[in-house]
Amino acid sequence: MVDLKKKLGSSLNKISSCMWKGAYRKVQRKEGEYMVKVHEDRAKRRAIADAEAEAVYDAAEEQQGREYYVFHC
Repeated sequence: MVDLKKKLGSSLNKISSCMWKGAYRKVQRKEGEYMVKVHEDRAKRRAIADAEAEAVYDAAEEQQGREYYVFHC
């Protein structure tokens, strides 16, 4: 093994560093995909929460309008 290291020397280091770079890029890509998914999930939850809040607000506004007409007619 020592002779092989002496013969190949920097070639082994290049292969090793290339493998590490490739593995690092693969991990970064997966993390990027995960973050995109997280942002999409947050956007969906925010849209659902906004729609629910708007529905509650509209219902309260409608109820207030009914009470207004009952007392002022």
